[in-house]
Amino acid sequence: MTRYVPCRCGRKYRPNDARQTAHPLQRAFMHANLDALLARFAAEKFDRSTVAKIAGELRGPFEGTTGLRFKSFMLDEDGVQVRNFYVWDGEDKGRSFFTEELVDKVTEMDGVPPKIEYLDIVGFVDNSGA
Repeated sequence: MTRYVPCRCGRKYRPNDARQTAHPLQRAFMHANLDALLARFAAEKFDRSTVAKIAGELRGPFEGTTGLRFKSFMLDEDGVQVRNFYVWDGEDKGRSFFTEELVDKVTEMDGVPPKIEYLDIVGFVDNSGA
């Protein structure tokens, strides 16, 4: 018989180990040294539907990327900048992703280099199960 454990978020999950008491996502954030990366790209030549199409096409290559926990594709409210937000297992993973070669490629496509910010995640709230 499969045993499901209630989580603080209200969901039930099947633990891999009887000692697991937190939801898998909560466990991932409780003990990890996570870093975030915010990349801003020029978007003057894009509209929302174009950015959504590009996000859909690029989703596949990011799925399963080692060290990448989350990635979101965003367009600011004025439609001026595309902002991609990444959460990595550590700073080294994020920095190794944005190589000079990738920055050069993006700069060639957009005409301006992306602005990349590295952020240290010191706290995290997940209300997805609420």
